[in-house]
Amino acid sequence: MTDVVSPGFRTTRRRLLSLRWRVVVPLACLVLAAFLAGAAFLYAEATEDRHAIAHRALAEAVAGSAAFDREVGAAGFLLQGLSRSPVLKSGDLRAFYDQLVETPHPEGSWFVLWDMNGQILNTIRPFGTRLPTRAEMGPTEEGYERIRARGLSISNRVMGPVAKVPTVAVHLRLDGAKGDMAGLLTTVLREARLNAVLREHPLPAGWATMVLDRNLVPLATSDLRPGALPQELSPALMVALKEHCLNGHFVAHDGAGDLLVGVQRSATTEFTTITTVPFALANAPVEAAVRKITSIGLMLLLAGGMAAFVVVRQVGPMETSAAQTARRLRLSEARYASLWNDTSESLFVVTVAPDGGFVFEGLNPAHERATGLTFEAIAGRTPEECLPPDAAAAVTARYRACLQRGGPTIYDEVLDLPGGAGSGRRALLLSVIRRRGRSCF
Repeated sequence: MTDVVSPGFRTTRRRLLSLRWRVVVPLACLVLAAFLAGAAFLYAEATEDRHAIAHRALAEAVAGSAAFDREVGAAGFLLQGLSRSPVLKSGDLRAFYDQLVETPHPEGSWFVLWDMNGQILNTIRPFGTRLPTRAEMGPTEEGYERIRARGLSISNRVMGPVAKVPTVAVHLRLDGAKGDMAGLLTTVLREARLNAVLREHPLPAGWATMVLDRNLVPLATSDLRPGALPQELSPALMVALKEHCLNGHFVAHDGAGDLLVGVQRSATTEFTTITTVPFALANAPVEAAVRKITSIGLMLLLAGGMAAFVVVRQVGPMETSAAQTARRLRLSEARYASLWNDTSESLFVVTVAPDGGFVFEGLNPAHERATGLTFEAIAGRTPEECLPPDAAAAVTARYRACLQRGGPTIYDEVLDLPGGAGSGRRALLLSVIRRRGRSCF
């Protein structure tokens, strides 16, 4: 009876992926995950920049609306001071005209005094000049009612009946002796003055702030280009402003291109101030991020292709060598399996456990026939678990002596086994493998 080692017998080999794919696929997945994470970060940062531009457009609209309200408020305070003039109360129109002319006022503006029938004083005309009547200026009942109700009001954009230029008028109600409305005191602001108010706060190139009256007619613009103030808004922008009745920002089409629009509506004047930014400028951070992501992606694709080519070239010979080695190993396993199963010699394998004990790994068919033991009865068990006590003690002593000697041990053994007592049986015990602190016989 001979003890030999046959590692790897009675096992099957699982087919694995090609070595080159086992290298390329995980690396490609890692690079792809890093690229997607970086792309998401760049895109999120770009959208935040675009959102910041939208918020700045809204802030500029708020600032422009506040500046316009301050101008109207200053005109209102000036009118209230003039309304208390003694010469006005006395009815001395000549003296009040002279006072209006001498009163400091914004450049390009002038004063008008009205009674309920029309203009009676206008400082851009000499005293005594015939002035338009209320009937000649057309229906203005809505404007009169607003002034009567509020006391101080600003008109929509109108063509001045005397100056014949687009103007906005700030009206103050004047009461008679009975407390009813007797007339108006007005300061007229020209387009140039309103433009100057908006241009006090510079904007980035391409940006523009515009003030619209209650009818969404443009009054003033911060754009310095000649003729920059349109006579009316594009229909699409007009519809968008009517739909977005609250303050905020949105994107609209103005007929020439998309605009990012910041909107602020004044509770004082009921006018609307908008700051417009070409959407191409507002979206520039996102477009730059997309270009950067595309460039990085193309570079990674090119670099990945080159790396894959190099890996295939380098790993290919290794894979071929590994395949040849595996083929030789399978042939060797087949030869050992044939020897294990077909030989007439009794063979079995014993492993030395980490605790110093001995465990049967298996036995071949010849040994099964000779001893009456079966592979299933002893595999994975100690001698004490599968042999009679005397036989277990005997083989354990032999195994331990061989382990201590470190070389082959030949001896005669007679064991009381299920197949019958062995007589004159010669055993060869050989320590053939030592790995991970374990010995096999």
